[in-house]
Amino acid sequence: MACLAAAYHALYRLDEAEKLKLEVLKARKKIQGDKHPATLMAVANLAATYVRQERLNTAVDLVVPLVAARKEVLGERHRDTLTTLLILTNIYIKKSMWDEAEDACIQVIEGRVSVLPLNHPHTIWSKAHLALIYHHQGRLNEASAVCEDVILAQEEVRGSEHEETLLSIHNLALVRKSQGQAELAFQLMTRARDSRRKTLGQCHYRTLESDRALQRWQLSATGEATQERNSRYAGDIV
Repeated sequence: MACLAAAYHALYRLDEAEKLKLEVLKARKKIQGDKHPATLMAVANLAATYVRQERLNTAVDLVVPLVAARKEVLGERHRDTLTTLLILTNIYIKKSMWDEAEDACIQVIEGRVSVLPLNHPHTIWSKAHLALIYHHQGRLNEASAVCEDVILAQEEVRGSEHEETLLSIHNLALVRKSQGQAELAFQLMTRARDSRRKTLGQCHYRTLESDRALQRWQLSATGEATQERNSRYAGDIV
């Protein structure tokens, strides 16, 4: 039943997935108890479906106690505990709850650094989340510093044209734009766009994401230049 529920989830047949996952969870609780690792996994799987359904409040109501239960049963540094904390981080990001997201993300990073190599892909990916959070909090210097560290690590571990590396370059471009460094932002976004075209294809949603950002910036720059010229001409007429 759990396998069929996972298949429905993967196929975006979410109502069917939810129904089966609720049945699995009920059975797990009855047979193995509320805090058995298999029961906690069933809770995590159900929460994943709620997230995909955009039922974020319902997901939070499941994931917050799930984090506490996994800390108690498995330990604070266990892989499943840290994965659940990262899920919670992503939910908070979706809800624009940036302070809560930062707290959860830092717990993930500290946990992963304590049990994994510093440049392990999971650790790097957690830091990428933190850079995103800092950006949305308006902490631009911290966001750019973390993002640059992430890119260097990803280039070393994943390669310069890996999808995760290019996502971080895209995000750094957004930070630079927010810092008023328009030329550098344009260069970074162009690099992300061109590499995504090469590795993902022109019609991939990530490629289009970078394309749209560049188009917006070009239109904005053109509009500002036109406004400046018009103001200058108006001054000449006066």
